[in-house]
Amino acid sequence: MAHPSRLTACVLALGLSTLMACGSGGDDAVDPPGAGTTGEPSAEHTACFPDRATIERLAISLTPEQAEQIVGCRGYAPPGKSTPTGKMLQWIDIANADSVLELSFVIPGGLYDRAAYFAETEVSSCTPTQAAFDQLPAGIDYAGAVRAFGCEGVLRVDLLDLQVREKRYVWGSYGDKARPMALANFQNGTLSFKASARLQ
Repeated sequence: MAHPSRLTACVLALGLSTLMACGSGGDDAVDPPGAGTTGEPSAEHTACFPDRATIERLAISLTPEQAEQIVGCRGYAPPGKSTPTGKMLQWIDIANADSVLELSFVIPGGLYDRAAYFAETEVSSCTPTQAAFDQLPAGIDYAGAVRAFGCEGVLRVDLLDLQVREKRYVWGSYGDKARPMALANFQNGTLSFKASARLQ
């Protein structure tokens, strides 16, 4: 009858020693949330992407650090694009890689060039026509283009540098190669060029 009780004691002792061994490092055994991920920005991913109101706040002469503070996360610095006198930072929309913000800085001096490229998947609420497109003479402003087409365009590109502000809008579907599309580029507020495809 001694053997079963000795066996039970051994099993209990073994179980207790195992629990003590595991328990002594238990706090270190479970990785905290986010462990194993550095959160480092890359060419495919940044931790955030600014909305258009935030992009508007990125005025000329900001430092890289100020720009990152406004955007809300670190930008990706492409290899070969940074030198002792210059730096480029990019943000990539993780929900849609077609949306990219690119900032170029001179050191010292700050931001001198800003380029934002937005997703091609957005579609305007109206379909552009050849008749409306023909109503876009050189020098017309964006409001005139909206009146001609009958709806707001979709902002595709927003460029800003020391002397020029360019905004490129699309009416129709930019990404669909079977549907009508009209593009208008406004430089410092007035139409500088236009293009179209498949208009009727």
